[in-house]
Amino acid sequence: MNGIQNMRNIKDSENRRLIEFINIIEDGYRDLKRLGLEKEITTTSSVSIIEKKLPTDLTREWSKLVTCESSTIDKTDKFPSLLRFLLDQKQPIEYENSDLRTTGNDFKTRGSAYFSEKDDDRVATPSTSSYPEYKTH
Repeated sequence: MNGIQNMRNIKDSENRRLIEFINIIEDGYRDLKRLGLEKEITTTSSVSIIEKKLPTDLTREWSKLVTCESSTIDKTDKFPSLLRFLLDQKQPIEYENSDLRTTGNDFKTRGSAYFSEKDDDRVATPSTSSYPEYKTH
């Protein structure tokens, strides 16, 4: 609970912090469950603390799920549904933020390149050894 309480509120654009937060909640629940103390995190006050830390867009989606007429969420024990909701949100966020789709400052180039100098300018030439060989049958 300390990890959850000490985390500052997450803004809509802070995807990495959101994933970290979801991991803290999941790990905390798993640890408490192993000790037979899972009710410590499933209280209404714990759920409220978690809800307040979430970014605005997720809070809105969660609120829609809880309040819709056809909601199957147990209003007396929302934590299991909240955890499931957060884990469902985590996968697309991780997919969107994977290295292959990241641009800008977070983009990391992989592989190797040979450089040759020409008039003090560096020109990158891809190394053929960094590409896999494919055989056709």
